[in-house]
Amino acid sequence: LALAKKYPHHQIIAIENCVPAWCICRLRIKLFGNQNIEVRLADIYQTSFDSVGLIYCYLCQNAMRQLEKQLTTAPLRPNNSNIILISNTFSLPSHKAEQAVRADDLWQSTIYRYRLPSPASLNQDSRLSQYFSSESSSSRFCSSLSSM
Repeated sequence: LALAKKYPHHQIIAIENCVPAWCICRLRIKLFGNQNIEVRLADIYQTSFDSVGLIYCYLCQNAMRQLEKQLTTAPLRPNNSNIILISNTFSLPSHKAEQAVRADDLWQSTIYRYRLPSPASLNQDSRLSQYFSSESSSSRFCSSLSSM
């Protein structure tokens, strides 16, 4: 919900595979009236990321391994763009994070940022790149995420 509020002109799609968590998310969306967020009851490993520019996830280490495999073996993205992956707490095992910062939360969680290039392109989303270009802006982003 924090991302939907912070980026009201972007469509946010959440994938949840736990029915109770999915129900709670849908209820919170209805209560807070966010129009730019959709929560899908689905399997993230059966989800196509063809048109996705940013993925934010909080997955355990084994799930991160599966996601990493899915993202690195996916077919060429139609728009040849990168995917920015932001992971809360857990890192991708085979990729070095572009940036890792501590969130200002109770657990001092580490937030990892990756740029996963399309096989045919090294282009980047300039708005996200600018947003993450300095330590202070990354810290602000992590602070906004930790308030979710």
